[in-house]
Amino acid sequence: VDFTSDPGKKAGVLNLTGGTLQEAGDDEQALVVWRRMEDITPLKGYGIINDATVNAARILAKQAKYDEALKEIDKIKPADSGYWHARPMVIQAEIYAAQGRKTEALAKYEQALKGAPEDMKKSISAAIEKLKQEDNNEK
Repeated sequence: VDFTSDPGKKAGVLNLTGGTLQEAGDDEQALVVWRRMEDITPLKGYGIINDATVNAARILAKQAKYDEALKEIDKIKPADSGYWHARPMVIQAEIYAAQGRKTEALAKYEQALKGAPEDMKKSISAAIEKLKQEDNNEK
C-alpha cells in the first residue's frame, strides 16, 4: 500500500488484505484495514470504499457492538435509488434485527425496498417476511 500513490491500487490492495483477514477469522485486523480504506479520500462514495464500510459494520455487529456498527454504516450516504440506495439500509435493518429491534428493522427493509433494483427486491421481501413470521411466532 505504501509503495503506490494511486488511490485505486491502494484500495485494491487493502480490499484484498481486508477480505483475506476476514476470511481467515482475524476480524480485528480486518476491521483496521476496512477503516483504513476510509482514508482514500479520492474514492469516497465509490463502491469499493462503501463495501469496506459495510464489512466493518458487519464485523462490529458480529461483535454485538450494534451502536458502533450503526454509526459505521451511517457513513454511507444512500443513493436515491439502486444498489447503493438499498444496500446500506439492508445492513441497518440486519443490525436492528440482531438487536431485537424488529420494528426499526422492518421499517428499514421497507425503505430499502422502495428504491431497490429488481435483483435485490426478492431477498429484501424475503427478509421482511421472515421478520414478520418471527414476530407472529413470538405473539
